[in-house]
Amino acid sequence: MKQTNGKDLDVLTNEHLYTQTPPNQAEFELRSFRHWLIIKPWRRHITYATLIGVCVTFVTCKFVLDRWYQASAIIRPASQQGWVSPLAMMLSSSFSFSQTLSSVIGNSTGLSSQTPSDAAEYMDIVQSYDFSVNLIERHHLVPILEKPLKARIRRRLKPLLARIWPNSVGPQADLWHWYQDLQDRFSIDYDDKQGNLTLTFLDLDRTTAREILGFYIDDLRDKIRQRTIQETQAAVQSLQEQYRATSDALLQQQLATTIAGEIQQESAAEAEADFAFSLTEPPFTSIKVYEPKAVLFCLLAALLIPIGAVAWLEFYANVYAPFRKADILFEQQFAKRLNGETLIGDRMSRHDLGAARL
Repeated sequence: MKQTNGKDLDVLTNEHLYTQTPPNQAEFELRSFRHWLIIKPWRRHITYATLIGVCVTFVTCKFVLDRWYQASAIIRPASQQGWVSPLAMMLSSSFSFSQTLSSVIGNSTGLSSQTPSDAAEYMDIVQSYDFSVNLIERHHLVPILEKPLKARIRRRLKPLLARIWPNSVGPQADLWHWYQDLQDRFSIDYDDKQGNLTLTFLDLDRTTAREILGFYIDDLRDKIRQRTIQETQAAVQSLQEQYRATSDALLQQQLATTIAGEIQQESAAEAEADFAFSLTEPPFTSIKVYEPKAVLFCLLAALLIPIGAVAWLEFYANVYAPFRKADILFEQQFAKRLNGETLIGDRMSRHDLGAARL
């Protein structure tokens, strides 16, 4: 049997250790150790910077930034109120039983196709420019819209903007800015499962947010009422013109019956607007602050500040420092060549180096 000397044991031991640590793992450990050596001298500085950043973020959220409160309300369109909705019961008194039954059956069979259009109609109304401007002027919301920090800064910069962009100031520009501010605070979403519309509004005051959301709901009812009356009046006027233009007695009798029905519908337009949608949940404001979320921003600061600091240290050690070292070495070698193997100082300015090159 062949004996093994000490050298052979050392070789076998080294080979065994090499097989226990793969090259990729060894390289990964070496790189990790190198990164740790870069970060290690700056551990306390990164910790202090993170703590200071979190404290500054907390103080800014609590005492500097505007604190917004959200009011919300839920409305349900009449097409989602079932077979015995108040609007269907009211229509049954104005039309025949067959017409009411067919309309109810049509609503139940075409529920998925009618509800989105009904909800989309209300969403388009409350988000339109005319509706928003009328809401601002009717309820005098300009002082409320000018309270936030953004509006105050824009008001102070108004003289400067008038010199640079004359078209950016004026009554129409103010209306457009107020409309944008109102749209930034207001939102409306449709729940396709429940068939409800959720309205929300943000303001610096809880009571004001709830009141303005109530203005939205009331003005939406008024808008539906006015539109129904206008459409009915236009239909009555058109039927009356056809009644005067025809000489057929039977056709005149049919037109007279239709005109009477339209006039009856016009008188019921106010009630129809009241039942166009039901207020499932009246406007209310949460006690908690909606924005800014101080806890979330502090967590983000605690996460992003160390990441940014480590990224800067890695960039400085792996990119900037080697490049700067090579630049200084080039300047020194160039200075030696100009002075015949004599180093003039430790460094040369870029201005002097450029002049020497020329």
